[in-house]
Amino acid sequence: AGVDYFRGRVVVFNVESGELVFEAGDDEGPGKLEDPSGAAFNGRGELFVSDSTLDRIVVYDREGAYVREFGTRGSGEGQFSYPCGLAFTGDGELAVADSWNDRVQVLREDGTFVRSIGSRGTGEGMF
Repeated sequence: AGVDYFRGRVVVFNVESGELVFEAGDDEGPGKLEDPSGAAFNGRGELFVSDSTLDRIVVYDREGAYVREFGTRGSGEGQFSYPCGLAFTGDGELAVADSWNDRVQVLREDGTFVRSIGSRGTGEGMF
């Protein structure tokens, strides 16, 4: 999956054939992306996309249809301030680089907060 920050969409290609599988996020309505900046697939093939300016994570199914979203602006558990990079752990948890909060948040697939890693500062393990 590739995020197209400037056009507000995510594009998914078949890596073997190079064929377009789907585009998502550029249609009006739920799931419309403003500034996508990261993307990761879970084990079921759902695509999680960070929408940085809107401080949320948007989820699409294998065909690119909107499924759900979670997150709000803030610094509390499960809140974001410019989320960008995403990755799934081996345990299926979602790690989100919460840029302007100087941390990585680890969440369940439904957006439930699990733990936070790092903090603001200059010491070891700080951002």
